[in-house]
Amino acid sequence: FIDPDCKDCAGIPYGTSIIDDCGICLEPTDPNFNACVDCAGTINGTSVIDDCGICLEPTDPSFNACVDCAGTINGTSVIDDCGICLEPTDPNFNACVDCAGTINGTSVIDDCGICLEPADPNFNACVDCAGTINGTSLIDDCGICLESADPNFNACVDCAGTINGTSLIDDCGICLEPADLNFNACVDCAGTINGTAEIDDCGICLELDDPSFNKTCSDGFDIYIPNAFSPNNDGINDRFEIFKKRETQTYIRKFVVFNRWGNLVYNLRETEFNSSVDWWDGTFNSQNLQSDVFVYYIEIEFGSGEIRNYYGSISLIK
Repeated sequence: FIDPDCKDCAGIPYGTSIIDDCGICLEPTDPNFNACVDCAGTINGTSVIDDCGICLEPTDPSFNACVDCAGTINGTSVIDDCGICLEPTDPNFNACVDCAGTINGTSVIDDCGICLEPADPNFNACVDCAGTINGTSLIDDCGICLESADPNFNACVDCAGTINGTSLIDDCGICLEPADLNFNACVDCAGTINGTAEIDDCGICLELDDPSFNKTCSDGFDIYIPNAFSPNNDGINDRFEIFKKRETQTYIRKFVVFNRWGNLVYNLRETEFNSSVDWWDGTFNSQNLQSDVFVYYIEIEFGSGEIRNYYGSISLIK
């Protein structure tokens, strides 16, 4: 005899099936027993075990809170200021942020170690014109980048302080334009600084106390050498020409002119003294020279066979 009261919910005498929380008759060991109950014990609830092992509603802000932006459980990747998921130790973390902390900014560390926009007037302000950090080179008055101690600093400035000027220290130690009438005014006709030699009436440069002063004209050696000429093509005194009396027989053995630096600018040799002589026209290598004082040396052979030397200075005046 089976007692009808000893049957379980499945109708099995002495069976162990029971009605679960979902209202279904199942063995407690059945995998579906209480299957409608979520991890929180709520019938028909939606809570689940998240990746962190915690029972939460999927909509809970803490759901999967232990999973970083890369999907790694307990990972440390975060979204950087550039919107990229990276480990904070990644070299590219916040790579779009400039040195000033501006996202997608353009500030950089300049050569002086300062974070600035490249367009900032102070960018690389510690770098001199030569590109040297904390250097002392400057743009000189000639527009050239040099150390102020460099011998060529302001080399284009003449002795008068004029940029690209032409003033020079003359032989008298005075700063003047070569065309100035006082240029080398202390130099006598013999080229001696503060000398006392003069051109006598015979055109010879001699000391006043020289016995031959004004005496050579009367012995058939009449030569006149001017002390200035003006090659401006006006037809007057355009060439450095020496003169003699018509009856004086002469032959030019040497007629040379030098500039103040000792460079030869005119060279006439072994020439008959006549109207076809190619006297100096104030040029050098076909280039017109500027106003200046030049030194000449002349050797003339006279009809008697005697050779006389003449030397002095000639002013070229423009």
